[in-house]
Amino acid sequence: MANEYYSPQGSPQGGSFPPQYQQPFFSAPIAKKKWWKRWWVWLIAILAGSVLVCGIFAGGLFFLVKSLSDSPAAKVVNSYYTSVEKQNYTTAYLFSDAGRITLYNHSLTQDAYVQKATMLDMQEGKVTSYSLSGVEVDFSNGVSTASITVDVTRKGFTYPVQVQLLQEPDGWKIVSVDGI
Repeated sequence: MANEYYSPQGSPQGGSFPPQYQQPFFSAPIAKKKWWKRWWVWLIAILAGSVLVCGIFAGGLFFLVKSLSDSPAAKVVNSYYTSVEKQNYTTAYLFSDAGRITLYNHSLTQDAYVQKATMLDMQEGKVTSYSLSGVEVDFSNGVSTASITVDVTRKGFTYPVQVQLLQEPDGWKIVSVDGI
């Protein structure tokens, strides 16, 4: 029997070294990694999802702000300040509701408005630029109002002006300004 394993090949006993064993009919299953052990795959998926959600949110916010700054109320304020910048105060006054307009909480006629604006230009310098920095439109109780913050620049210094508007049958009108 000992001779069986150590006999040379081709010998009549037919042995070989090392002995040849028959392969099993089936093999043991290969252990697979559990899904939670692939943490890096989950990390990449979460990061990609977060970037996607943030991008959608930022895009929506951009279009919301853009649509508010392009609103009819904002266009009225832009037209008003374009007239103020050109020192055309009679035209600027036309964007207001003549019966309701207030400046520093005082009612204004067209002559009083032109006089105050001209006096302010002589004291502080003319308006050299402006930009809308905040637009809030409110639709409640059947009344549409808007509050717009305008950053006005005169002689190198900038100050905020709050402009209140009311939507009337013939369009948006300025009803209150806390500066020119």
